[in-house]
Amino acid sequence: MSWCSCTPSGTGNGSLTVTYNQNISAIQRVATITITVSGLPDVMITVTQAGANLGLNDPASVTFMMYPNPVISNLNISSETLKTSAEEISIFNISGLKVLGPVWITGSPASVDLSSLPEGVYFVRTGSENTGKVQRIIKTR
Repeated sequence: MSWCSCTPSGTGNGSLTVTYNQNISAIQRVATITITVSGLPDVMITVTQAGANLGLNDPASVTFMMYPNPVISNLNISSETLKTSAEEISIFNISGLKVLGPVWITGSPASVDLSSLPEGVYFVRTGSENTGKVQRIIKTR
């Protein structure tokens, strides 16, 4: 699976290093790692990654306010952070495919033009892949 990779090291009782990308989709995903050693049966290891929590946002944990939602063309993003520094955002479709970004925004509120996106549910990640927060938006016409 493209989101999960494995690097073996050592011999005999060696070790495996597994790296993976953050799952920003609501859908759980599974990868199978097959260990093959000559003369021994294959060993299969399953890596399961839970889907992102994309339900209603907990107001206490939201640091970015996005409005209007549903959005027709321009999505406004407001936060205390944007008043003093730029922030990276990326937008993903319901399948987890990046459809916009990364885009750097600054100022509060900042505006992102979504008029070229088709109607649907999207996920906006503010911040980097490892430290970002994800919020759900609905794009309409």
